[in-house]
Amino acid sequence: MGNFGFKNVSKRDKIDLMEYLCYGLGDFSFCFIYGAIGSYIVYFYTDVACISAAVVGTILLFSKIFDGISDMLMGFIIENVHSPLGKARPWLLWMVIPYCIGCVLLFTVPNFSETGKIIYAFLSYT
Repeated sequence: MGNFGFKNVSKRDKIDLMEYLCYGLGDFSFCFIYGAIGSYIVYFYTDVACISAAVVGTILLFSKIFDGISDMLMGFIIENVHSPLGKARPWLLWMVIPYCIGCVLLFTVPNFSETGKIIYAFLSYT
């Protein structure tokens, strides 16, 4: 029976405890922010930004559809990057600051009209 594309892992190929913890902390920070966004964003848009629940649901729907398309596009881009740092690491390093700025902008409410708030919410969430 084949190994399904996986190489045999020897003891020297395994990661040590420090590398294991670093990967875990990176994943924890992502899950912490993503969990905060997922659990608080609907409340924030409806009660703080005063956008109707139907519009918030529509924003989230279209954003997830766009996310599915952009994920495939980003996968194609990552596969075609040839960097000494690897395929995905340059993108992770380059996007740290824009991601942090985006998370802050996500939970701000500018003094716009209702239509302006809807457009801002769509752009900041997407």
